[in-house]
Amino acid sequence: MALTVALLVTACGGGGDSHNDTAASSRTAAPTCDIHQFAEQVVASLNAARASARSCGGADYPAAPSLNWHGALADAAAVHASDMANVGFFSHTGSNGSHYEQRIADSGYRGHASSEILARTERIATPSILPSSMTAWLNSPPHCAALMRADLREVGAACQRGGGYAYIAVNFGG
Repeated sequence: MALTVALLVTACGGGGDSHNDTAASSRTAAPTCDIHQFAEQVVASLNAARASARSCGGADYPAAPSLNWHGALADAAAVHASDMANVGFFSHTGSNGSHYEQRIADSGYRGHASSEILARTERIATPSILPSSMTAWLNSPPHCAALMRADLREVGAACQRGGGYAYIAVNFGG
């Protein structure tokens, strides 16, 4: 079985006031690639990584606060994961030219900072999608650094299959 994990990361400040929405999105449920308890598994995996201090490409990061699920961030992630899967591309820029900051704002999220990380896996069994993506993110200095940002306290994610790949979009806010 071949495994290809391709990753992209970027981080930048947003604007506005944060609001808490720990329930699943009221609009639509985020796609999950049929991963059982997707939201819980994403939050648990990310929080396990953030619970310990770590070095990301030579930069040391202290343990970071736990993340909470946010429905609007999950909505933004779902828009992008579905777009990548349906159109067949892998980028932070959407097929319509949108950027993650715009997708997050369009979802109704009003945080002060935001970030997005992406993964694309090829021909991998469902139970391995999240663990493989987490390993790749933690082994990539920019992804690791984004995961350890203490100013980001909320997360939403989605996973969508298309064209033989599973596309994961993870949006952080704070």
